[in-house]
Amino acid sequence: MYFLLPLPIIFLSAIVFRVSSFYGLKIFKKISKIVIILSIIYFVYAYLAYKGIDFLVYVMNFFNSIIEFLK
Repeated sequence: MYFLLPLPIIFLSAIVFRVSSFYGLKIFKKISKIVIILSIIYFVYAYLAYKGIDFLVYVMNFFNSIIEFLK
């Protein structure tokens, strides 16, 4: 259940994002936005891996089919 690890990070980053946007702290706002995006990406990837779906294989097959089509 490693896919649950980023949930508290997303929650805390959302709080930092709201507070920094209220007080006008641009650096904290950008950092928290990046952390939120990365945490969501990790959450989706880890959840798919937990369900037995290897997302990287599908992405690699997609790009390999595009490369084969262009040859």
